Amino acid sequence: MKTKSVHVKNRNNSACWKNASKSNYSLLHYIIILLIFSASNTLQSQASLAAENRIDDLVVTTDDGEKKTYSVFRDAEQTDQYYYVPNEARVTTTKDKKGKEFPDLTLLRYQYDPSDGGPTQQGGIIQGTMTMAAEPEVIETMKKYILKKAPKAGTIKLAPIPLEKCDFEIRTEKGLFLGNPETNTAFQGPLIANQKMGFSLSLNELGAAVISELATGKGGVLISVSIKYRGLTPPCGYNITGKWESVYEYYQKQTKLEGGLSLGPIKLGGSKTKEEIIEDLNETSGVKVERIKCPSPENATGNSTDESLEDEHFQRLKDKIENEVLSKEYKTKEARLTELQSLYESTDDEGIKKKLMDEITMGEKSLKAGYQNSVKDIKNMKKGTISYDSRTQYLESRETTFFGLIGFSKFNMTEEELKENGHIIDINANDTFPYIAIGLQDINLNFDLRSLALDISYTNSEGDTNSLACRWTPEKKWRNFEGASIDYLRFNLIGEKDIERRNEPKFNIKLQVNSKLLNGDFIIEKEVQLEKGKKNMDGIGQITKQLSIDGSSLSFHKITGDNSDLDLAEVTLKIGDLIIKKAIKPYVQNGVYGEPKPIVLLVPKDETSISSEVNFITKREEIKKTALIEITENTLRDLQWRTFDDE
Repeated sequence: MKTKSVHVKNRNNSACWKNASKSNYSLLHYIIILLIFSASNTLQSQASLAAENRIDDLVVTTDDGEKKTYSVFRDAEQTDQYYYVPNEARVTTTKDKKGKEFPDLTLLRYQYDPSDGGPTQQGGIIQGTMTMAAEPEVIETMKKYILKKAPKAGTIKLAPIPLEKCDFEIRTEKGLFLGNPETNTAFQGPLIANQKMGFSLSLNELGAAVISELATGKGGVLISVSIKYRGLTPPCGYNITGKWESVYEYYQKQTKLEGGLSLGPIKLGGSKTKEEIIEDLNETSGVKVERIKCPSPENATGNSTDESLEDEHFQRLKDKIENEVLSKEYKTKEARLTELQSLYESTDDEGIKKKLMDEITMGEKSLKAGYQNSVKDIKNMKKGTISYDSRTQYLESRETTFFGLIGFSKFNMTEEELKENGHIIDINANDTFPYIAIGLQDINLNFDLRSLALDISYTNSEGDTNSLACRWTPEKKWRNFEGASIDYLRFNLIGEKDIERRNEPKFNIKLQVNSKLLNGDFIIEKEVQLEKGKKNMDGIGQITKQLSIDGSSLSFHKITGDNSDLDLAEVTLKIGDLIIKKAIKPYVQNGVYGEPKPIVLLVPKDETSISSEVNFITKREEIKKTALIEITENTLRDLQWRTFDDE
């Protein structure tokens, strides 16, 4: 019986059945044959990868004067059906009533002012539809060229080749892939080349220069497209015809198992190669073995041979014959020996390997000795003719990559024309997308703080609350709760329907202060409303103030006339229920005493009155002298004051 089968083959795996057991292989092979005969429609729409069914030099010229080269494949069954492989992704177009073409493409360009007061920034989003189909005007030209190559075809049909996979990637102007994981620079395309594909791409990672070139109609966004398609390889394998009597005669003449099993370091059945066995069979009267080489996946012309496929087909042919010629007992021993060898190769235990090797050696001797008697009894020999074809076609995947440009350059339109026709839309993000930026000021280390925790929330007119939080420490400064360094918190008010609420938003601010000073910890929670038109707010300054005590108010010389007589001074501040104490020592250098550094404190901002006092303690008398001190709001928070421990 002659059979024709189709196997799915991975490009990087030369034989998909190579590692399958023989019993599983037979079953799978049988199932595939059934599928082929019961699903002929599938075969009738499958491109042939045979060299004689391929055209690579099909050149066409579009209405724009652009020359393009296509590869075309003939269908494996329907000889009047051809498929072309896409070679470009292009923006689709729409014609107006006058027949003028316009791109299905829109650039949304926006500007915004950063909350840090820096220069105006520009961003953009481009969206539209594109296709990988050939231009309609070149289809007839392609058909005519195909008919020149295949004049007997008569009339033909042409369609884009069905795709297994299609991936798009955005590239820089130098062709490099944009690998930023936070940027959507790769996306999946359609599996039908003439399908319109909608897309929307952020251009911020490409930079303002690319956005500007797009807007003037001079540049574009470079994309690469990787497609994968598959087709049927030419049939390859072995075909044997002849008399069964001649086949039996060949095996009876063997003095040892020629071309038999190859078990790693153990060779069974002599040293004949498959070429020698084929030659011997062809020299046997009444037997003919026809061999059709299998081209490698990388070379469909047949100049390079896929040796693994050759071995697979030869083994299939050999198994077919030996299952008929050799006895069941022999085949059972052969299978057992193969199993032992597999166990031998899968273990590292030397004791087990030795036992397996002994059993393999005994099995080898038994197999060799029984070979002469393994040909079936003469009464059970098959008679008549043998006709077996192991030739197979494979579904093989192939990949190709091409480039395209998304932009307005080929349409020769100025920036004004693009705007007029709605292809460019400019918006001011600060007006269109309202937001409030809450700044996080630098914290003076002289405040003697361990940490700050800030939580700010906004409740919109529909009752939904959005909260943002961050933390400050002397070592890491301001960070969000994911650990990222930040300079401000940003609240988007896009969804706020209440215009008055959006223009004058209210925020609930909660600040927790953890201080190094005695009784210096406190928590503030306060509702703050911004003035109309303001978009920036000082998060800490809204609810705290900074106090400063001048060092001249704490002059030790003013108390006793002798700076060296004083040991320290203790300052006490009372702000509502908050009482803060801080001890200071006089500043001294080379025996000369001077005024101590100013005291700088972060305290709640409210209408509560502040009272203070300072106690001076002398070394000799161990007495305290009390004096009132003047406190002012500090306006020199960035000044680096000298400290007692500096020298």
